Amino acid sequence: MKQQIARRFSALTAPAVCSPRLSRSPQPTEVQVMRGFFGYSCICILTLMAGPAGFPRTPESGEADGGLRITALVYDYANVSPETLMEAKQEAGRIFQVEGIEIVWFDHPRKQTAAGHDRTSEHVTGGRPTLSLRILPRSMAQRYPLYGNPYVFGFGVALRRRGFASVFFDRVEEMAQRKDPSSLKPHPSLAGILGHVMAHEIGHVLGCTHSSTGLMRNPWSKEELTQIASRRFLFTPRQGELLRTQARAAEGRANRPDSTVSTITVRVYDYAGVPPVVAKRARKECSRIFREAGIATEWAPCTIPGQAVPTDPRCRMQALATDVQVNILSRRMAREMMRHHSEFGAAVPLSNGFGHRASVFYHRVDELAESGGASRALLLGHVMAHEIGHLLLGVNSHSETGLMHVPWGRDQREKAYLGTLLFTNNEAEQIRHQAAARLRAAQLSH
Repeated sequence: MKQQIARRFSALTAPAVCSPRLSRSPQPTEVQVMRGFFGYSCICILTLMAGPAGFPRTPESGEADGGLRITALVYDYANVSPETLMEAKQEAGRIFQVEGIEIVWFDHPRKQTAAGHDRTSEHVTGGRPTLSLRILPRSMAQRYPLYGNPYVFGFGVALRRRGFASVFFDRVEEMAQRKDPSSLKPHPSLAGILGHVMAHEIGHVLGCTHSSTGLMRNPWSKEELTQIASRRFLFTPRQGELLRTQARAAEGRANRPDSTVSTITVRVYDYAGVPPVVAKRARKECSRIFREAGIATEWAPCTIPGQAVPTDPRCRMQALATDVQVNILSRRMAREMMRHHSEFGAAVPLSNGFGHRASVFYHRVDELAESGGASRALLLGHVMAHEIGHLLLGVNSHSETGLMHVPWGRDQREKAYLGTLLFTNNEAEQIRHQAAARLRAAQLSH
């Protein structure tokens, strides 16, 4: 208890970091919070409200667990100056230290797979990463539909395996420049604001939702900026308890062996002439979705008649129970199979035995990408996962939520960009059982 009180006293009396710049007063906007399928997908919308909003309640001392640690892999796509980024990490770390949680930061090379998930980073942390934090420039932030709201500063997503958070750095810069020359109140520095936004989004990853007080308050007013400058803007005691609970759970997951139980091999026949870079990214996105469900995927690109590129040797082997085939069809080929103009593909699940063949109508992916300004690779990866899902889930496997929901619209596109358009927990469990059954069948066939 004394140690916790000392930590909070130190945080409240530490010297402020100020910046000599000031500000407009945009109107508050509506708070938006969406729940993901394996955790929270919280969109952080921060605004500067006109007029005083009152100080949030200062966190009181309480029981804190010593020795809790989370690992954050930082991807600085915005090329923030090393000094600013270091100071921001220190500020975010200080906020979590008040709650008895240590953040271990790793600056990672800016090479990452779709939706913020990186497979090569696990060696950096000994296979125990908790979350990824991406600092995005305007050019990358604009890819997200929610960036169209000028008051969105980032978002955090909690997934079953590892969460990720994103910060829109240009919005942080704009906030840092909004200093009122006539005000005598201190205004936070760029690093101070960045550190608090990082802590806010990491809070979402660890399960915190928006609140009326404390760091998870939304929207932020001028008074919150004053508290950032004086380093008094912290999590509430209730939020701190939730953070410690989630940090303990994250440590437990990190210390368990990988939960992936089976591997499926996907043979891909491309009749639509998908650009190689789109096909590669789509495979990575599809793999990520199945990895979240506890399934590993291997890919075997197979040639079709007339193609000069060499085929994967596995395409010539007899198909096993763990193999599935995805045909990416041209418009002409798709028309022969389409029952409705809104379909994106077709699969042949079996009520008895294992379904092996699915098709994707690439022109429909093209149309959805053009109508919604979405990435073709991202959409193709999700459509392939949806159709393979039919093969693993069996007949009548459409659902009211998640990746298997139909029809797809704007909501599904936005969730795909956030990385939360996934199999539901029940579907993931069924898929793991099906994959395990296929593995047993494949082993018996040898």
